[in-house]
Amino acid sequence: CMQIICGVCLAWLFFSCFICTNWYFVLFLWDFDLGFVIRSTHICFTSLLFFLLYVHIFKCIVLIILFDTHILVWVVGFVIYIFIVIIGFIGYVLPCTMMSYWGLTVFSNILATVPVIGTWLCYWIWGSEYINDFTLLKLHVLHVLLPFVLILVIFMHLFCLHYFMSSDGFCDRFAFYCERLCFCMWFYLRDMFLAFLILFFVIYFIFINWYFVFHEESWVIVDTLKTSDKILP
Repeated sequence: CMQIICGVCLAWLFFSCFICTNWYFVLFLWDFDLGFVIRSTHICFTSLLFFLLYVHIFKCIVLIILFDTHILVWVVGFVIYIFIVIIGFIGYVLPCTMMSYWGLTVFSNILATVPVIGTWLCYWIWGSEYINDFTLLKLHVLHVLLPFVLILVIFMHLFCLHYFMSSDGFCDRFAFYCERLCFCMWFYLRDMFLAFLILFFVIYFIFINWYFVFHEESWVIVDTLKTSDKILP
């Protein structure tokens, strides 16, 4: 929810100009009320989302080794992961910095390797024979719409999870254990501790160390005639 709220605030002021988009975001940080907080929150929550997502995937891998889980739950969860990766990559491209431009160039050219329709698909995403302002506008529309589709897929994931009686309790998986775990003070304290710990790191990275997620090339204006020296294989 926080990502959607901050994203909507940023979407209102998005300016799809290929050359000046990066400068526009810098002006947004300092000239608009709470612009710095809104963008930093959106960026830091993205990193937090990916961290928690990978923790969740690791936990599920451990559980599937010990217990059986319905395949449909995994399939829908994998679709959620793909959606989040695509949304995150599009959001990374929108500021149109040196790294994001060449990242989009590389990954969009991968689509050109698709048989028969590859070149057409690549040109359709670009809106031309090269990346331009219209490309940013199309990606911005996708970046706004895909999170709402993602919400529907998440509800589908939760429905499959509960429909097939998946549970988070280890004891529920054993045949000799017929009762479900009840909430008690230990669970409340554990969840509150984790929530405050995450909140502490979020506040720290938003207001103090907000630039930790940026590569140094993220502050360089895009140059379509020169590849970044910092791009590594």
